[in-house]
This record gives sequence, structure tokens and C-alpha cells, in this order.
Amino acid sequence: MATSSEIGVIVRKVDDDLAYALVEGTRPRSVAFGPAVVPDFAGRTLSELGVEEGTVVSLVVDPRSGVVQSAVPGARRPDRRRSATAGTGGATPLPRSVPSPAGETTQLELLPSDTPDGAISVSRALPPATRSFGKLIDTSALKPGDLMLSRDLNPEWTGRAIVSVQVKGGYAEPDARWTHAAMYVGDGAHVVEATFDSPMSGGSVRLTGLDDYCKGEAAVRFRRSSFLETDEDRWRLCVRALKRLHRPYSFGKAIEMWFRVAIGGSGFFDEDQKYSVSDAVICSTLYADAYNETTRRSLGEIGGACVPAWLSVSDEFTDVQTRWLKF
Repeated sequence: MATSSEIGVIVRKVDDDLAYALVEGTRPRSVAFGPAVVPDFAGRTLSELGVEEGTVVSLVVDPRSGVVQSAVPGARRPDRRRSATAGTGGATPLPRSVPSPAGETTQLELLPSDTPDGAISVSRALPPATRSFGKLIDTSALKPGDLMLSRDLNPEWTGRAIVSVQVKGGYAEPDARWTHAAMYVGDGAHVVEATFDSPMSGGSVRLTGLDDYCKGEAAVRFRRSSFLETDEDRWRLCVRALKRLHRPYSFGKAIEMWFRVAIGGSGFFDEDQKYSVSDAVICSTLYADAYNETTRRSLGEIGGACVPAWLSVSDEFTDVQTRWLKF
């Protein structure tokens, strides 16, 4: 199949191995690429190749897969983005993310109230709340790199704020209710996630036991990408996420995103609000950046924003059936 030549501008540079370009035109979208597709690569980084936020790039893209095959950097474009307090200046565009037609909205979530379907013998110490709950997630159907979404049944103010900003940003409630994303690492016991302990103490990218989600407080849902076809790809995805261990969680950038949408009148659907999410690590961008480094496919809305609601609604993933096991 023939490739397409397009012009884009770099809206987000995660590091010297991954950049997002916004392709403008009749169908704006973001694409991801690394230094290897830049001419005269020779082992150099994106910075050494002249790729920075604001750089205009000439792209050759595979129209079927969305993978960038060539990226030629040009001059930098002046920053024409609106301020964080600007409104949409007119009629509100229709949301990009809307409920699916009837019969296609089933989400295979695992609720604390679901009855266990089997038993398991445990040879590790468990948190007191997990022992009291008495059930663990059956990981036998999961594969490395599977996406895990979660939502607290009785969320604190931070959870309620995430739901609110996702609804105001254009997502339907069944998708906006998912407030956290993590990646299953394939060992039967852990996910890698970007999370915070409190706004004051901050947080980081860390390896967390699935036992922490087995306390009767949260619903979980597992999803799998249709573009990860081999175990090698899935393990590579896990490694990409794990290389970010201990990187700080940016609570400030999460608040900035909330401010743009809830106060500034922007929306994740709004094509006129093309802003960089920045290189900050939050839960959904941890997954998206690792995924994009692995597949060179871009997850998220037009401006590069990837939030849990987007990961919920995306048809790039299918749900994986899971169950509780009694111990």
C-alpha cells in the first residue's frame, strides 16, 4: 500500500527517543516517531537531529498502520497556542468520544462484589486489607503489557476531579469514570504505574502489587492492544515502561490539564486547543509513551492528550475477561 506524505509540527517531545507530531489538515491527528526514521540518523538523538517542540517536520506515514516511516525536520514554528484561560470562542464542537451504539458498550470490569470463580493457594505475604477481602485477581488470562484501568467505588476528591474533567473534556460517563491506568508486567503479581501518595508528598513511577487492588475498594478492567501480536512485543512494552521507574509523578501537570479543561473551557475534543501535555509522567501517559515507543503508533487525542477515559473508549483495545479467585 502506498505511503502518504504530510506536514506536521512537534507538539510534544518526551525525551530524545520519542516525539509526537501533530499532522494538520482535513483529519488532524498525532503520530509518534523516534530518531531512527530521521535521515542521517547514525545513532544520534532527536535533539542532535534538530527535533524540538515547535519544529515543522515532513512525514512519510503508512496510512494503514499510522507508523511514521520518515521524518525530515525543518524550521521551528512560532508558538500559536492559546493561553490556558482561553475559551473555545464559539459553539462547542461535538465530542470525539461518545457512547458506542447499544450492544457495544459492555465493559468487562471486575467488581469487588463479584463472586470468586475458583481458588488459589498463596505463598506470599498479603496486606491485612487483602487478607480480609479474601479474593485475588486471576492473572491466568492476562499477558505482559495488558492495560489495567481502575476506579475507586468511593473516590476521594482527586478521583472525583479526574472524572469531572474527563466529562467536561468530552468523554461519556462510562469511560470518564475510569480514573487510573497501569500496565500488567506479566509476573502474576505486579503492575507498573505512575501514581502519587498525596499532592504534598508527590509520587513516582513504581512497581505495585496487584494485591493493592484486591481490598474491596476498587473496580478493575483489563484491556489488550490488537497491535501487539507477539510475546516479544509485549515484553518490549513492559521494559519501556519499567525504564521509567522512580521518575517523578507530575501532580502539577495533572492540575494544569484540569485547569485548561475545567476553567479554560477547552476540551479533549477541541481541535483548536492544540497543546502539549508536556513530558510529565502521569498514569495514562506512562502507558501511552511506552506503547508509542514500542509500536510507533500514537495513543490519545489530537493534541497528544492520553487520559484514562481515552484508553477506555479506544477501539485499539479489547477487554480481557478476568475473575476473582478465593484463597
